[in-house]
Amino acid sequence: MKKKATIKQVSEAIDIYGGNIAAIADHLGVTRQTIYNRINKHPQLEEKIEDARETTKDRVRQTIENLALEGNVPLLIFYAKTQMGWKETQVTEQKGELSYIVNWGDNDD
Repeated sequence: MKKKATIKQVSEAIDIYGGNIAAIADHLGVTRQTIYNRINKHPQLEEKIEDARETTKDRVRQTIENLALEGNVPLLIFYAKTQMGWKETQVTEQKGELSYIVNWGDNDD
């Protein structure tokens, strides 16, 4: 017998697990497809899942910012690249002489 998840159960699970569909499905003992079906059929759930995902993004962004400000160098670099438009460049230096051979015209002589 298939297990069903009510709209109320899915809504409550979204409150607990945010936008993590796999965690919601596991918590309710149903498949992810069941959760997606509920979300697609009920606009209030679709809106709630999107809000939950945005909240998660905000929390992650704030955590990254806090850790970067505490001196976490990899996160400082990550933040600068993704939020401030910094780019990495590589400079190659050539020491010594450069010589070029340029051939003009036919070399059928």
